[in-house]
Amino acid sequence: MDGVAQHTDADAGSDRAPRRRLSVSMSNGFFPDGELHRIVEVARIADEVGIDDLSVPDHVVLGTHNEGFFHNPEEPWLEPLTTLGAYASATQRIRLCTGICIAPLRPAALLAKQAATVDVLSQGRLVLGVSTSWSADEYGVLGVDFASRGQRLTDTIGAAQALWRDTPASFESPTVTFEDAYLMPKPVQPDGPPVWFGGRFTSRLVHRVGTLGSGWMPFGHSLDEIAEGRAVLAEAMAAAGRDPAQLEVTGILWPLTADGTLARKGDTIDIARSLEGVAPLAAAGVDVVGFALHYYCSGPNDVAEVLGALAEGFAAYRHASTEELVSALGDGPAHYAQARQGQAAAHRSIIRSRISEGFAES
Repeated sequence: MDGVAQHTDADAGSDRAPRRRLSVSMSNGFFPDGELHRIVEVARIADEVGIDDLSVPDHVVLGTHNEGFFHNPEEPWLEPLTTLGAYASATQRIRLCTGICIAPLRPAALLAKQAATVDVLSQGRLVLGVSTSWSADEYGVLGVDFASRGQRLTDTIGAAQALWRDTPASFESPTVTFEDAYLMPKPVQPDGPPVWFGGRFTSRLVHRVGTLGSGWMPFGHSLDEIAEGRAVLAEAMAAAGRDPAQLEVTGILWPLTADGTLARKGDTIDIARSLEGVAPLAAAGVDVVGFALHYYCSGPNDVAEVLGALAEGFAAYRHASTEELVSALGDGPAHYAQARQGQAAAHRSIIRSRISEGFAES
C-alpha cells in the first residue's frame, strides 16, 4: 500500500507496529452438493498463500424458526471441530478457529476432549471461539435447556479449562460438576487453547472474557462500540489478575467496490479498496481482520486467486501502526466506516426486532 512504511516480523512486538492477522471463513454452502470435501483444499491454499487464521461456523441442527438470520435449514453445516481436524492434516502453520462453536450444546468433558485432540493434531494451533447462539429449536432437539444456556456456557468453558490444566481435574458449578477426572492427552498449548467469546456485549460476556477468555468476537457492533468494548474487556482482564495484552478482538472486512461503497451481489469487488477497511478496524482495536470467502468469490474456481490477492495486499497492513494507515488512506477509512456502521446498525435492528430474546443476557 502506497504511503505506509513496510515492517518485518521483527517489528511485531513493538507498540508502533502491532501484528494483525487475516482470517478467512467460508459458508458451508460454498461448494455444491457432493463436493463439500473440497473445503480441505481451500484450507491448504490459505495456508500456503499466507492467510493467518481459518474460521469454521457451527450449527448441529436447524429448525423452522430462523427469522432474521437468513439461514436455509437445508444448508449443510459441517461439525466445526471435526472439520478443523481435517484442516490440521492439510496445513502446517495457519491457526484453526471455531467461529463459533455452540459450546452449551456439548457436554463439557466431550468438548474439552475434542478441542484437546485438535490442538494436539495441529501442534498447538487451535483457537476455541464459543457462544450460546440463538436457536431455541436447536437446543430443543439436543435436549439442552435453552433458558440456562448462558450459565451452561460459562460452566462448560470453566470445566474444559480445568480438564486441560489439572491431572486429575475436579470442578463444581451449577450445571457441570465432576471429581478426579483424567483428560489425556493434554492440549499442546499450556493450559489449553485460547477461548474467544462471541455475542452481544453484556455483563456476562465481560465477566467471561475477564476471567476465562482471551478474545471477543463482536456481532453486529459499530466501530465505536468495538473500541469501547475492548477497553472494558482489557480492564476486566486486568482486574482478574490476567494480562490484557493477550486480548484479541475480531472484526469483519466487508467487500467494497472501486468507489468505496459496499459491494452487492453482482458488483465487481475491488480488493485494494476493500483492504482500506483495515484502518478503521485497527483504530477500533481489532487485531484479527476476518473476511467471508463467499463474499469475495464468484465461485470455487476463484478461490486461489482471491486468497492470494488478499494475503498479498494485507501484508502492507500487518505491522503498520494505526496512525500510518489512517494518514496513508485519505478518505478511504471514512467511506469504509460509514458502510460498516450502516451494516452493523442493520444487523442490530434485525436481532432486536426479530429474536431479541435469543440473545438477551445470555
